[in-house]
Amino acid sequence: MPKLTIENLTGGDFVIQDPTGLYGFTMDVDPGDTEAAVLSLEAFAEIEPLLVGAATAGKITWTVEDDPDVQADSIRPLNDLYGNDLGAPDLADADYFLNIVNMQATAYTLDETELAADNPPRNVTLTHAIVDTEDTLGDAVLTGTDFDDEVITETVALVASSEVTSTKAFKTLTSVVTAGWVQAGASPDTITVGFGTLLGLAQKLSATREVFLATVDGVAVKPSAIAVNATVVSKNTVDLSGATYDSAKLVNVAIRRTAIT
Repeated sequence: MPKLTIENLTGGDFVIQDPTGLYGFTMDVDPGDTEAAVLSLEAFAEIEPLLVGAATAGKITWTVEDDPDVQADSIRPLNDLYGNDLGAPDLADADYFLNIVNMQATAYTLDETELAADNPPRNVTLTHAIVDTEDTLGDAVLTGTDFDDEVITETVALVASSEVTSTKAFKTLTSVVTAGWVQAGASPDTITVGFGTLLGLAQKLSATREVFLATVDGVAVKPSAIAVNATVVSKNTVDLSGATYDSAKLVNVAIRRTAIT
């Protein structure tokens, strides 16, 4: 049977119990105290998400140990949990960095280069519109910084009359250059640059299952998309926009793994 140990970091009682009521497990930890209890694997499976949520919110720390006398116990130690406080993201904004302008073959003068406060890194969106005759569009070369303030670049292929997005999450966007663009009609086509629904994470992950728990406004949310990359931090993103970002809902993502680089 697994042994659960909880340290209560709050000034009030911390009570956790099996939400199904099927296993009869309840644990009450006084303010500032540390308590341990033995419970069934089934009860632990029910309360584990609650424990993770409380730990992510800074209310408790906790560990679980296997009983070496019970061969069926195989619960991993949970010293591999890492929290991402992603602030209160804004709704996606298609013209945040650059309102609609004529396309050109040099760097654009951006309206903004930094995201508003309380936003994590976001993916960049580029929207093309035909004016009279479709131009030769080429690519857009993006330059900015990542979660660690390191310079990053990405080349995005433009698509006629469509919005395309970067795969990397940019903390800042300092340059957008259209490469290979050639005007075809009497007037150039137009381009708009903003940010999308992907939120950048602070860790380099190896598998999507390492995104253990995501909450928006304190409610657990299943990401509609998760992207991971073990070598490039800006390619690690989640999309939680199903819960509707509104600049007020706080977003937290818990990562569960054994090593962070």
